[in-house]
Amino acid sequence: MAITPARHCSGSNLSAPIPHGRIFRAFAAARPVLGLPNFSKHGWKPVAATQKPLIEICVEGIDGLLAAQAAGADRVELCASLIEGGITPSLGTVRSALESATIPFHVIVRPRGGDFLNVTCHRAFDMTRDAAEALEALIRCKVGRVLTSGQRDTAVEGIELLAELVRQAGSRIIILGCGALAPDTIGEVRKRTGLTEMHFAALADVPSAMRYRNPNVGMGGTDLDREYRNTVTDQAKVAATIAAARA
Repeated sequence: MAITPARHCSGSNLSAPIPHGRIFRAFAAARPVLGLPNFSKHGWKPVAATQKPLIEICVEGIDGLLAAQAAGADRVELCASLIEGGITPSLGTVRSALESATIPFHVIVRPRGGDFLNVTCHRAFDMTRDAAEALEALIRCKVGRVLTSGQRDTAVEGIELLAELVRQAGSRIIILGCGALAPDTIGEVRKRTGLTEMHFAALADVPSAMRYRNPNVGMGGTDLDREYRNTVTDQAKVAATIAAARA
């Protein structure tokens, strides 16, 4: 298909004719940067005209996945609520897709509609083989912060790696330290690692307010006593841990 460059640019202060040759030279200069195919004044010339492109279809739910693969798609992006631009589908939908799909599919990771969030990598990082290499990968992916206990059960046990990660990260990514942080440990961890952000859950069990408790039935599991305890955030523990961290 031949290219017919526009003769005029309408808009603010741009109305003069532009020579065709100048347009082609501008496109030619921009082509490598923009990733455009090769072309000449006689038309577009794809770099690999015989190579078939991989086709990925954005779908909502299992019905969309089945329709896309039946129509010959190479891959699917599985979403919910495409009217919002696509958000993460339910776990049930993903499980159904694993059972039904005969082509590869990607699951969108986007918790809500609207603008995009500053991304935090959760503690999957602590399961990686090489923490330093994994951190560089997250930085390349523009992840904002990583939640980690230094690849140990507690931050105290992982304190040396946490300090190394803080030094490696510099200002490129935030290391968000976690792992059984409490009033008697958080201060030491902060001072020895240089962490600027720390994460913890100050939880406590409180008895249920139910007066009558049927001993013959449970709502789930085998620990009937556990069903009559509620886990809540303990305000006093939160305050004490914060105070210790800032001391």
